[in-house]
Amino acid sequence: EFPVVNANNCYIPFKDNSFDIGFSLGVFMNIHPLMAKLAFSEMMRVCKKYIIHIEYDENNTFCRMI
Repeated sequence: EFPVVNANNCYIPFKDNSFDIGFSLGVFMNIHPLMAKLAFSEMMRVCKKYIIHIEYDENNTFCRMI
């Protein structure tokens, strides 16, 4: 069981290197570029090994089929 944390993506309330892996799907394409830069910096701060970052184009036929 995992606790749920409601937080601002520009300030993630965890210590540096708290996680081995970070994952985002379609997050950064939906926020202002300056906020995206801050949010990604926060993600890099709390992740010590890997970040999996996926964006997609909802107008792409393949994405709509999925």
